[in-house]
Amino acid sequence: MTRIAALQTQAVAGNVDANLARIESGAREAARQGAALLVAPELAIPGYGAGPAMAALAEAPDGPSWRRLAALSRQTGVAIVAGFAERADAAVYNSALFVDGDRPPGVYRKSHLYGPYERGLFAAEAPSAPVFDHAGLRFGLLICYDVEFPENVRRLALAGAQAVLVPTALPSSDHAGFIARRMIPVRAFENQVFVAYVDHCGADGRFSYAGLSGIAAPDGAMVASAGAEGEALLVADLDHGAYRRSVENNPYLADYILSARRSSMGGLLPSADGASFALAGILEKGGNVGMLVDQKFSRGIETVFFDRTCQSNPLLAMLARHYECDVYPARCVRLPGNRFRLEIEERLDLPRDAKGSVDVKATTQKLADIVERWIRQDPGQWMWFHKRWQISGKARTVRNA
Repeated sequence: MTRIAALQTQAVAGNVDANLARIESGAREAARQGAALLVAPELAIPGYGAGPAMAALAEAPDGPSWRRLAALSRQTGVAIVAGFAERADAAVYNSALFVDGDRPPGVYRKSHLYGPYERGLFAAEAPSAPVFDHAGLRFGLLICYDVEFPENVRRLALAGAQAVLVPTALPSSDHAGFIARRMIPVRAFENQVFVAYVDHCGADGRFSYAGLSGIAAPDGAMVASAGAEGEALLVADLDHGAYRRSVENNPYLADYILSARRSSMGGLLPSADGASFALAGILEKGGNVGMLVDQKFSRGIETVFFDRTCQSNPLLAMLARHYECDVYPARCVRLPGNRFRLEIEERLDLPRDAKGSVDVKATTQKLADIVERWIRQDPGQWMWFHKRWQISGKARTVRNA
């Protein structure tokens, strides 16, 4: 269980010191209430309504605001997410800063800028799915308008996020209540994640804000909420395991993955006679294939795996040699709550022989080395997929089951 806090506050446009002081007081109160993480609104550091002064207030992720918040995080033990104007070369981004003591700063840049005000001040970043682990939970980040596009939340959920943090600057309007109290719970429900939606309140001379900050649970219920007016500190315990029944009854992600595999990943080929010809046919037509790389102790090319000689299937290396196709290592990582994340590494620089062709034996060994590296990084992942093994003891020693 992870306790988080959401700070609905009235920022002072253009006054970084005053806004950091408000975040500091919020972090200290969050610490007193046992929270591990505090979320402040969009552009909480410079103030959303700073207007033309925004460029002068922009700073690098490791700039003075981060240093001040990092010191605060060390003192209180509370990590902080706050909106800031990020300077990167000649561009200024509407960004969210993740601060956790001495850890390097984490940054998410807004991808969907709202209206001419934002488009005149900031550059837009391509949509992405940054996630980070903190206090036993995996978090994702979006900013305000980003969350109104359902694919952005789905992208984070597929990346393993269990909670999505959304600093926002939702203005007062006739539809603000619909966004804060209906859309946000739906985003949580359709992805079976928590969503913390954290707004400004009051006015700053350019805009008036809707308030209505809230934290929605995977079942769509609001576990904490603030009113339309006045500052507030919301505190909620996020226990994803408590919503296991909701996940089981509403398997949107699992069904989405199955559907996506059927529609875009093609069929599965059995590992039997004729499979290699089918793979070759796909490559000849310019298609992509995914192959499971495993080690066996009979048949294949001799390789070394965990200091033991074994036989490895050379088919992948042989196809790469014949078709000069790119090879990308990919692994499936199991996450809490029966979720999975597909991690794809950079394209392999394949070993070559004297004639410049892909060296089948050396490439097969290289693939075995990659699998060994993955196992050493996290033995528990491999042991879960191979049910004939188990992990026991605090030292994580491996034995036959």
